[in-house]
Amino acid sequence: MNQYLVDTDYAVRQLIELVTAEEIQIAQIQLACEAKQPKLEFLYKRCRDSEWSDDVDEIKLQFYFVSWAREQKEVTDLQEEIKRLELSIDIKKDSINVLCGALLQIAKQGISKVYGSLDSCPDGRGLGSEKLKNLIWQGRNQSLHYEEGHFRRPVQDCFANLAATFGNQVSLALHPQENLAYEVIEILGWKQYSVYISDMQSLLPG
Repeated sequence: MNQYLVDTDYAVRQLIELVTAEEIQIAQIQLACEAKQPKLEFLYKRCRDSEWSDDVDEIKLQFYFVSWAREQKEVTDLQEEIKRLELSIDIKKDSINVLCGALLQIAKQGISKVYGSLDSCPDGRGLGSEKLKNLIWQGRNQSLHYEEGHFRRPVQDCFANLAATFGNQVSLALHPQENLAYEVIEILGWKQYSVYISDMQSLLPG
């Protein structure tokens, strides 16, 4: 095995494990969020439909008002809890993109160290109309510069090709200033270490 792959092996394995762990946590949070929706909808409808007739006596009116106020508070509390869970999901997705960007950086740096440039590196397998080496290189560049919102032509062309093959989730036009590292890793299949190492060995032979 190429020495670069040997020396980065531990970091790569840890990154892939962390991505998987974050995915599991996101799924759990999404389930918790979904579980709260039916009760929120029920309480919201109860509050919205509450009507008190003019002939209700004062004691009953007080009872209705207290019940309504309690349900209003439950609605507010549930809404705040759902917002907190949704924010947690967004933060964890950002974390996953950072991890995936780091994985692309390690792969790209291997190409740079061994060959000095992209042109000298073997193409690797095809992914739609893209080649493995170019997807690694341009995927890393997109992840590194996504906040700037504009990219050099090679990045634009690469992601246009990806969008044509794999869908709008990798369209730069539809996802401006978004880190698409996770989507790239999914396309590569690198959530499985065996796929990553097979790909990198095809580019960096021992």
